[in-house]
Amino acid sequence: MVEEKIMLIVYYIFTVAAGASAFSWSYPVFLILRGIAGFCIGANYGVSICYSAEMVPITKRAFNLLLLDILWCIGGVYICFCAIFVMPYEWGWRYLILLAALPC
Repeated sequence: MVEEKIMLIVYYIFTVAAGASAFSWSYPVFLILRGIAGFCIGANYGVSICYSAEMVPITKRAFNLLLLDILWCIGGVYICFCAIFVMPYEWGWRYLILLAALPC
């Protein structure tokens, strides 16, 4: 399956870029790594929807695609709560990025 291989490659690149951005030594390197991570998120979103629509039987397709979209929203809420509880303290943005990469 081509989509499965693409998803695995994109997940790997995202995990490495997101984890490495927490340890970036300068602002330009941070921007490049976050740009790569953002590109991978965008690429993975489209591929995961197409892959899910292909692999799921037609009778369960609508439910699974809805569940996939709901899980994306839950991920957004997760990172918002992480930002609320991590950023006000001395831990800073590096720990927030590590928490964002943790589900990978």
